[in-house]
Amino acid sequence: MRIKIIIMIVVTSVYSISFADEIIFKNGEHLIGEFEELEEGKLVFKSQIAGEITVDIDKVQDIYSEKVLEIHLKDGEILKSKTFKSEADHFAVEGAEERKEQTFAMSDLSAINPPVKSKVRWSGSISAGFTSSHGSSFSENGSVIGDIVMRTAKHRITINGRYVVERDEDDSGDKQTTTENFVIQGKYDYFFTKKFFGYLSERFKKDHIDDLDYRYTSVIGAGYQWSETDKLNFNTYGGPGLLQEKYSSRIPDPTGEKIWAKDVQRKEDLILQTGYHLAWKPHDKVSFVSNFTFNPSIDDFSEYNLTYDAEVRAFITKSLFSSFKFILDYDSTPGEDSASTDTDYILGFGWQF
Repeated sequence: MRIKIIIMIVVTSVYSISFADEIIFKNGEHLIGEFEELEEGKLVFKSQIAGEITVDIDKVQDIYSEKVLEIHLKDGEILKSKTFKSEADHFAVEGAEERKEQTFAMSDLSAINPPVKSKVRWSGSISAGFTSSHGSSFSENGSVIGDIVMRTAKHRITINGRYVVERDEDDSGDKQTTTENFVIQGKYDYFFTKKFFGYLSERFKKDHIDDLDYRYTSVIGAGYQWSETDKLNFNTYGGPGLLQEKYSSRIPDPTGEKIWAKDVQRKEDLILQTGYHLAWKPHDKVSFVSNFTFNPSIDDFSEYNLTYDAEVRAFITKSLFSSFKFILDYDSTPGEDSASTDTDYILGFGWQF
Protein backbone atom coordinates (compact mmCIF):
# COMPACT_ATOMS: atom_id res chain seq x y z
CA MET A 1 0.00 0.00 0.00
CA ARG A 2 2.80 2.38 0.93
CA ILE A 3 4.60 1.59 -2.30
CA LYS A 4 1.46 2.50 -4.28
CA ILE A 5 1.15 5.80 -2.44
CA ILE A 6 4.82 6.62 -3.07
CA ILE A 7 4.43 5.75 -6.75
CA MET A 8 1.34 7.95 -7.03
CA ILE A 9 3.14 10.90 -5.40
CA VAL A 10 6.14 10.51 -7.69
CA VAL A 11 3.97 10.20 -10.81
CA THR A 12 1.87 13.21 -9.79
CA SER A 13 4.97 15.29 -9.11
CA VAL A 14 6.57 14.36 -12.43
CA TYR A 15 3.27 14.96 -14.26
CA SER A 16 2.82 18.40 -12.69
CA ILE A 17 6.41 19.39 -13.46
CA SER A 18 6.27 18.14 -17.03
CA PHE A 19 3.14 20.14 -17.69
CA ALA A 20 4.41 23.37 -16.10
CA ASP A 21 5.99 26.43 -17.67
CA GLU A 22 9.59 27.30 -16.88
CA ILE A 23 11.57 30.54 -16.70
CA ILE A 24 15.35 30.58 -16.74
CA PHE A 25 16.96 33.77 -15.49
CA LYS A 26 20.26 35.21 -16.68
CA ASN A 27 21.81 34.50 -13.27
CA GLY A 28 21.05 30.79 -13.75
CA GLU A 29 18.01 30.51 -11.45
CA HIS A 30 14.92 28.57 -12.57
CA LEU A 31 11.24 29.00 -11.76
CA ILE A 32 8.50 26.42 -12.39
CA GLY A 33 4.87 27.50 -12.63
CA GLU A 34 2.55 29.21 -15.07
CA PHE A 35 3.41 32.07 -17.43
CA GLU A 36 0.73 34.78 -17.42
CA GLU A 37 1.70 37.87 -19.43
CA LEU A 38 4.33 40.40 -20.43
CA GLU A 39 3.49 44.10 -20.90
CA GLU A 40 5.62 47.24 -20.84
CA GLY A 41 8.74 45.21 -20.06
CA LYS A 42 7.22 43.55 -16.97
CA LEU A 43 6.76 39.76 -16.92
CA VAL A 44 4.11 38.21 -14.66
CA PHE A 45 4.68 34.58 -13.64
CA LYS A 46 2.80 32.40 -11.13
CA SER A 47 5.44 30.30 -9.42
CA GLN A 48 4.56 27.02 -7.70
CA ILE A 49 6.70 28.05 -4.72
CA ALA A 50 6.79 31.86 -4.57
CA GLY A 51 3.32 32.61 -5.91
CA GLU A 52 2.72 35.41 -8.43
CA ILE A 53 5.82 37.47 -9.14
CA THR A 54 6.64 40.36 -11.49
CA VAL A 55 10.13 40.71 -12.98
CA ASP A 56 11.81 42.82 -15.65
CA ILE A 57 12.18 41.07 -19.00
CA ASP A 58 15.86 42.17 -19.00
CA LYS A 59 16.53 39.59 -16.26
CA VAL A 60 14.98 36.68 -18.18
CA GLN A 61 17.05 34.37 -20.37
CA ASP A 62 14.54 31.78 -21.63
CA ILE A 63 10.83 31.01 -21.36
CA TYR A 64 9.45 27.52 -22.02
CA SER A 65 5.67 27.14 -22.06
CA GLU A 66 3.38 24.13 -22.40
CA LYS A 67 0.82 26.38 -24.11
CA VAL A 68 1.43 28.41 -27.23
CA LEU A 69 2.45 31.98 -26.41
CA GLU A 70 1.14 34.96 -28.40
CA ILE A 71 4.13 37.24 -28.94
CA HIS A 72 3.04 40.70 -30.13
CA LEU A 73 5.44 42.92 -32.05
CA LYS A 74 5.14 46.71 -32.21
CA ASP A 75 4.35 46.66 -35.93
CA GLY A 76 1.20 44.63 -35.22
CA GLU A 77 2.53 41.17 -36.15
CA ILE A 78 1.66 38.32 -33.78
CA LEU A 79 4.01 35.33 -33.44
CA LYS A 80 3.01 31.99 -31.92
CA SER A 81 5.60 29.91 -30.12
CA LYS A 82 6.19 27.77 -27.02
CA THR A 83 9.69 29.15 -26.52
CA PHE A 84 11.20 32.60 -26.02
CA LYS A 85 14.99 32.90 -25.90
CA SER A 86 16.74 36.20 -25.31
CA GLU A 87 20.33 37.11 -26.05
CA ALA A 88 21.81 40.61 -25.70
CA ASP A 89 19.45 42.97 -27.57
CA HIS A 90 17.64 40.22 -29.49
CA PHE A 91 15.19 37.41 -28.86
CA ALA A 92 14.39 34.26 -30.79
CA VAL A 93 11.19 32.24 -31.11
CA GLU A 94 10.52 28.83 -32.59
CA GLY A 95 7.21 28.75 -34.41
CA ALA A 96 4.44 26.41 -33.35
CA GLU A 97 3.04 26.22 -36.85
CA GLU A 98 5.92 24.74 -38.87
CA ARG A 99 7.94 27.95 -38.76
CA LYS A 100 11.69 27.91 -38.20
CA GLU A 101 13.34 29.83 -35.39
CA GLN A 102 13.26 33.58 -36.02
CA THR A 103 15.28 36.36 -34.40
CA PHE A 104 14.01 39.87 -33.65
CA ALA A 105 15.34 43.00 -31.95
CA MET A 106 14.21 43.25 -28.33
CA SER A 107 13.00 46.79 -29.08
CA ASP A 108 10.43 45.28 -31.48
CA LEU A 109 8.73 43.36 -28.66
CA SER A 110 5.40 44.81 -27.51
CA ALA A 111 3.80 42.13 -25.30
CA ILE A 112 3.35 38.42 -24.69
CA ASN A 113 -0.14 37.09 -23.94
CA PRO A 114 -1.51 40.61 -23.31
CA PRO A 115 -4.81 40.63 -21.40
CA VAL A 116 -7.92 40.85 -23.52
CA LYS A 117 -9.07 44.45 -23.58
CA SER A 118 -12.57 45.77 -23.98
CA LYS A 119 -13.65 46.05 -27.60
CA VAL A 120 -14.68 49.66 -26.97
CA ARG A 121 -12.48 51.98 -24.90
CA TRP A 122 -13.59 55.42 -23.74
CA SER A 123 -11.32 58.19 -22.48
CA GLY A 124 -11.42 61.95 -22.14
CA SER A 125 -11.16 64.96 -19.87
CA ILE A 126 -12.96 68.13 -18.90
CA SER A 127 -11.42 71.22 -17.33
CA ALA A 128 -12.53 74.70 -16.32
CA GLY A 129 -10.82 77.88 -15.23
CA PHE A 130 -11.97 81.22 -13.80
CA THR A 131 -10.10 84.26 -12.53
CA SER A 132 -11.41 87.59 -11.30
CA SER A 133 -9.50 90.75 -10.43
CA HIS A 134 -11.06 93.78 -8.68
CA GLY A 135 -9.57 96.98 -7.29
CA SER A 136 -7.44 99.41 -9.23
CA SER A 137 -8.30 97.37 -12.32
CA PHE A 138 -11.05 94.94 -13.27
CA SER A 139 -10.83 91.75 -15.27
CA GLU A 140 -12.65 88.45 -15.42
CA ASN A 141 -12.06 85.43 -17.59
CA GLY A 142 -13.48 81.95 -17.75
CA SER A 143 -13.12 78.86 -19.89
CA VAL A 144 -14.49 75.35 -20.31
CA ILE A 145 -12.51 72.75 -22.29
CA GLY A 146 -13.39 69.12 -22.91
CA ASP A 147 -12.63 66.12 -25.09
CA ILE A 148 -13.84 62.53 -25.44
CA VAL A 149 -12.36 59.63 -27.41
CA MET A 150 -14.00 56.34 -28.42
CA ARG A 151 -11.55 53.66 -29.59
CA THR A 152 -11.96 50.18 -31.02
CA ALA A 153 -9.51 48.01 -32.95
CA LYS A 154 -10.50 49.65 -36.26
CA HIS A 155 -12.25 52.90 -35.34
CA ARG A 156 -11.47 56.04 -33.35
CA ILE A 157 -13.82 58.98 -32.84
CA THR A 158 -12.51 62.15 -31.19
CA ILE A 159 -14.69 65.10 -30.18
CA ASN A 160 -13.26 68.17 -28.46
CA GLY A 161 -14.37 71.72 -27.82
CA ARG A 162 -13.77 74.87 -25.81
CA TYR A 163 -15.46 78.12 -24.83
CA VAL A 164 -13.37 81.12 -23.70
CA VAL A 165 -14.65 84.52 -22.52
CA GLU A 166 -12.89 87.55 -20.99
CA ARG A 167 -14.12 90.94 -19.70
CA ASP A 168 -12.09 94.07 -18.91
CA GLU A 169 -12.78 97.62 -17.82
CA ASP A 170 -12.11 100.47 -20.25
CA ASP A 171 -10.85 103.96 -19.37
CA SER A 172 -14.37 105.22 -18.73
CA GLY A 173 -15.08 102.44 -16.25
CA ASP A 174 -17.42 100.50 -18.51
CA LYS A 175 -17.07 96.74 -18.53
CA GLN A 176 -16.68 95.21 -21.97
CA THR A 177 -16.12 91.75 -23.38
CA THR A 178 -12.68 91.54 -24.97
CA THR A 179 -12.58 87.83 -25.84
CA GLU A 180 -15.34 85.40 -26.66
CA ASN A 181 -14.84 82.39 -28.91
CA PHE A 182 -16.25 78.91 -29.31
CA VAL A 183 -14.62 75.92 -31.04
CA ILE A 184 -15.82 72.36 -31.59
CA GLN A 185 -14.15 69.64 -33.64
CA GLY A 186 -14.97 66.06 -34.56
CA LYS A 187 -12.55 63.57 -36.15
CA TYR A 188 -13.13 60.00 -37.30
CA ASP A 189 -10.19 57.64 -37.93
CA TYR A 190 -10.45 54.25 -39.63
CA PHE A 191 -7.41 51.98 -39.17
CA PHE A 192 -6.50 49.98 -42.27
CA THR A 193 -3.59 48.50 -40.31
CA LYS A 194 -2.49 48.90 -36.70
CA LYS A 195 -0.58 52.06 -37.66
CA PHE A 196 -2.03 53.45 -40.90
CA PHE A 197 -5.45 55.15 -40.87
CA GLY A 198 -7.72 57.30 -43.00
CA TYR A 199 -9.63 60.17 -41.42
CA LEU A 200 -12.47 62.65 -41.82
CA SER A 201 -12.33 65.88 -39.80
CA GLU A 202 -14.81 68.72 -39.24
CA ARG A 203 -13.96 71.87 -37.25
CA PHE A 204 -16.14 74.89 -36.44
CA LYS A 205 -15.08 78.17 -34.86
CA LYS A 206 -17.02 81.32 -33.99
CA ASP A 207 -15.41 84.46 -32.57
CA HIS A 208 -17.75 87.23 -31.47
CA ILE A 209 -15.05 89.86 -30.87
CA ASP A 210 -13.25 89.31 -34.18
CA ASP A 211 -16.56 89.38 -36.11
CA LEU A 212 -16.02 85.79 -37.25
CA ASP A 213 -19.47 84.33 -37.84
CA TYR A 214 -18.03 80.93 -38.68
CA ARG A 215 -15.02 79.07 -39.96
CA TYR A 216 -15.68 75.53 -41.16
CA THR A 217 -12.72 73.28 -41.93
CA SER A 218 -13.60 69.97 -43.59
CA VAL A 219 -10.75 67.56 -44.41
CA ILE A 220 -10.39 63.96 -45.62
CA GLY A 221 -6.95 62.39 -45.52
CA ALA A 222 -4.62 59.76 -44.08
CA GLY A 223 -2.41 59.45 -41.02
CA TYR A 224 0.13 57.28 -39.24
CA GLN A 225 -0.02 56.22 -35.58
CA TRP A 226 3.62 56.22 -34.47
CA SER A 227 2.85 55.21 -30.88
CA GLU A 228 -0.32 54.53 -28.89
CA THR A 229 0.49 53.62 -25.30
CA ASP A 230 -0.40 55.03 -21.88
CA LYS A 231 2.98 56.79 -21.83
CA LEU A 232 3.11 58.11 -25.40
CA ASN A 233 0.36 58.70 -27.97
CA PHE A 234 1.64 60.33 -31.15
CA ASN A 235 0.20 60.47 -34.66
CA THR A 236 0.63 62.63 -37.75
CA TYR A 237 -1.89 63.22 -40.52
CA GLY A 238 -2.63 65.20 -43.67
CA GLY A 239 -4.97 65.56 -46.61
CA PRO A 240 -6.96 67.92 -48.82
CA GLY A 241 -10.01 69.82 -47.60
CA LEU A 242 -12.25 72.85 -47.81
CA LEU A 243 -12.11 75.94 -45.59
CA GLN A 244 -15.18 78.22 -45.49
CA GLU A 245 -15.38 81.36 -43.39
CA LYS A 246 -17.53 84.44 -43.01
CA TYR A 247 -16.63 87.74 -41.33
CA SER A 248 -19.25 90.39 -40.75
CA SER A 249 -18.81 93.76 -39.07
CA ARG A 250 -20.81 96.96 -38.61
CA ILE A 251 -19.88 100.00 -40.68
CA PRO A 252 -21.59 103.39 -41.16
CA ASP A 253 -24.40 102.97 -43.70
CA PRO A 254 -23.25 104.67 -46.92
CA THR A 255 -26.89 105.10 -48.07
CA GLY A 256 -27.82 107.05 -44.97
CA GLU A 257 -30.98 104.97 -44.52
CA LYS A 258 -29.63 103.33 -41.36
CA ILE A 259 -27.04 104.18 -38.79
CA TRP A 260 -25.17 100.93 -39.40
CA ALA A 261 -24.78 98.51 -42.27
CA LYS A 262 -23.14 95.11 -42.41
CA ASP A 263 -19.83 94.53 -44.14
CA VAL A 264 -19.75 90.83 -45.04
CA GLN A 265 -16.65 89.00 -46.26
CA ARG A 266 -16.87 85.37 -47.36
CA LYS A 267 -14.13 83.01 -48.39
CA GLU A 268 -13.93 79.44 -49.66
CA ASP A 269 -10.53 77.85 -50.15
CA LEU A 270 -9.29 74.42 -51.09
CA ILE A 271 -6.63 73.63 -48.52
CA LEU A 272 -3.97 71.00 -47.87
CA GLN A 273 -3.96 70.12 -44.17
CA THR A 274 -1.10 68.67 -42.15
CA GLY A 275 -0.86 68.21 -38.39
CA TYR A 276 -0.09 66.08 -35.37
CA HIS A 277 -1.48 64.99 -31.99
CA LEU A 278 0.85 64.31 -29.05
CA ALA A 279 0.07 63.07 -25.54
CA TRP A 280 3.18 62.31 -23.46
CA LYS A 281 3.28 61.21 -19.83
CA PRO A 282 6.92 61.18 -18.69
CA HIS A 283 5.86 60.76 -15.05
CA ASP A 284 2.80 59.46 -13.21
CA LYS A 285 2.13 62.98 -11.92
CA VAL A 286 2.84 64.99 -15.08
CA SER A 287 1.60 64.87 -18.68
CA PHE A 288 1.99 67.04 -21.76
CA VAL A 289 -0.63 67.35 -24.53
CA SER A 290 -0.18 69.21 -27.80
CA ASN A 291 -2.03 69.57 -31.11
CA PHE A 292 -1.01 71.33 -34.32
CA THR A 293 -2.71 71.87 -37.70
CA PHE A 294 -1.54 73.88 -40.68
CA ASN A 295 -4.09 74.65 -43.42
CA PRO A 296 -2.51 76.46 -46.40
CA SER A 297 -4.52 77.33 -49.49
CA ILE A 298 -3.70 75.05 -52.41
CA ASP A 299 -3.67 78.08 -54.75
CA ASP A 300 -1.43 80.25 -52.57
CA PHE A 301 0.57 78.85 -49.64
CA SER A 302 1.00 82.37 -48.21
CA GLU A 303 -2.71 82.23 -47.30
CA TYR A 304 -3.17 79.85 -44.42
CA ASN A 305 -4.83 79.14 -41.11
CA LEU A 306 -2.76 77.68 -38.27
CA THR A 307 -3.88 76.30 -34.91
CA TYR A 308 -1.65 75.15 -32.07
CA ASP A 309 -2.20 74.28 -28.43
CA ALA A 310 0.02 72.96 -25.67
CA GLU A 311 -1.03 71.90 -22.17
CA VAL A 312 0.87 70.76 -19.08
CA ARG A 313 -1.11 68.75 -16.53
CA ALA A 314 0.00 68.16 -12.93
CA PHE A 315 -2.02 65.33 -11.34
CA ILE A 316 -3.23 65.81 -7.79
CA THR A 317 -4.89 62.38 -7.75
CA LYS A 318 -5.09 59.68 -10.43
CA SER A 319 -7.85 61.65 -12.20
CA LEU A 320 -7.86 65.20 -10.79
CA PHE A 321 -5.31 67.59 -12.27
CA SER A 322 -4.33 71.24 -12.46
CA SER A 323 -3.35 72.54 -15.89
CA PHE A 324 -1.83 75.38 -17.81
CA LYS A 325 -2.83 75.63 -21.48
CA PHE A 326 -1.63 77.85 -24.30
CA ILE A 327 -3.78 78.23 -27.45
CA LEU A 328 -2.80 79.93 -30.70
CA ASP A 329 -5.09 80.50 -33.70
CA TYR A 330 -3.63 82.41 -36.64
CA ASP A 331 -5.36 83.52 -39.84
CA SER A 332 -3.11 85.13 -42.47
CA THR A 333 -6.10 86.84 -44.16
CA PRO A 334 -8.51 87.96 -41.42
CA GLY A 335 -11.58 90.09 -41.92
CA GLU A 336 -11.55 93.89 -41.96
CA ASP A 337 -10.55 95.29 -38.52
CA SER A 338 -10.11 91.72 -37.20
CA ALA A 339 -6.92 90.47 -35.58
CA SER A 340 -4.90 87.82 -37.38
CA THR A 341 -3.68 86.24 -34.13
CA ASP A 342 -5.72 84.84 -31.26
CA THR A 343 -3.86 83.67 -28.15
CA ASP A 344 -5.26 82.34 -24.89
CA TYR A 345 -3.48 81.41 -21.67
CA ILE A 346 -5.66 79.26 -19.45
CA LEU A 347 -5.01 78.09 -15.89
CA GLY A 348 -7.55 75.67 -14.45
CA PHE A 349 -8.48 72.33 -12.92
CA GLY A 350 -9.78 69.26 -14.66
CA TRP A 351 -10.86 65.63 -14.44
CA GLN A 352 -9.46 62.88 -16.64
CA PHE A 353 -11.25 59.59 -17.23
